[in-house]
Amino acid sequence: MGRAWCADDNQWVTILDRLRLPRRQSDRTSELARQLEQVRALMDAGHAVNSARELDEVLQTILDRAVGLLGASSGSVMLRDDDELVVVAAYGNNRALHRRVQIGDAIAGRVAIARRPQLIKGAASPALYPGLPLKTSTPNSGMSVPMIDRGELVGVINVGVTGGRLFTSDDVDLLCAFGELAATAIAKTRLYEAARRATAELAYTATHDPLTSLANRTLLADRINGSIRDAAGLTTRGALLFIDVDDFKSINDAYGHAGGDGVLRVFAGRLRTISPVGATPARVGGDELALFLPDVEDAGEAEAAAARTVEAARPVMDIDGCDICVTVSVGVAMTGVHGNSYAELMNAADLALYDAKRAGKDCWRMSGDEHPRESGSAIPRPRAQKPAVRPVTVPTEAG
Repeated sequence: MGRAWCADDNQWVTILDRLRLPRRQSDRTSELARQLEQVRALMDAGHAVNSARELDEVLQTILDRAVGLLGASSGSVMLRDDDELVVVAAYGNNRALHRRVQIGDAIAGRVAIARRPQLIKGAASPALYPGLPLKTSTPNSGMSVPMIDRGELVGVINVGVTGGRLFTSDDVDLLCAFGELAATAIAKTRLYEAARRATAELAYTATHDPLTSLANRTLLADRINGSIRDAAGLTTRGALLFIDVDDFKSINDAYGHAGGDGVLRVFAGRLRTISPVGATPARVGGDELALFLPDVEDAGEAEAAAARTVEAARPVMDIDGCDICVTVSVGVAMTGVHGNSYAELMNAADLALYDAKRAGKDCWRMSGDEHPRESGSAIPRPRAQKPAVRPVTVPTEAG
């Protein structure tokens, strides 16, 4: 029988000793058979607990198997949270779910601080165990055992039974043995989830801009190249909008880098808001941003997106109590028309952006187009000049 899922080879020796398996030939066969059946049930429960991968699944499996092993009518699993125990899974007493008990209070709290199991025969008195979550139908026998992994308290398992049955010291040994397996499973799952979170955080950091939380150049290139590969042989077109904040240096000069960072964060939020589902807004460096649309019907759809982008920048931004007027210029390039890779598409969009800048800024231009376009117009029109920045005027008292 496989044991690779156990914490170590000595764990089963400890468990078998705890169950006090009969070692003399004179022990009754029925008692041996009963305890061997307990061992099989315990091993099956341990395997089930260690097969679960998500912590919630592990906790629910622990509760289900504990109730099943002992034939209990109610039960709960509590995890340690600093100096408290919190009910994270409950059976037969859903009102106890999420209940918190101070370590040292109630039956479970005393078990946690003593790190020894508690066997209750007869209804537990609230006067003796303050804070104990009670059911309408109080168990006439119950057990609480600690879950300890490598010397650290993980939590407590509680089970109760009604109908005149009383738990025995053998039942306590069985639940304690299961509690050891449960503590190991919880600790392993927490390590697994921590490693998974760390991996996800590293992946996010490697593919997103820390200032704006938009995709970075690496992720943008991956999305564009992947979209081009997926569209091979199809009529699907993608569009890249290359965006530059106009006169960004003057903003930094007037308001410092904190003000410039604020402008980038606000505009990034607006860009994210106007981005259609499936699009990738990105910051590719400095005051340069981008928006990739993987599936557009025609150049007109890309042009409409460019117009929305120019419009989105125009409302005054409140940055640390200062009103800052911002405009952007946009260069647009289409996959399959202006390039078949990230590098080719970015180069075409960059040239179009340069043309938009040369034409006066606060406008967009399609790659290869002779005329820059302003937001809301299909043909060039006179553009009202705006100051790059406008500080708030704070009135002062005379005298």
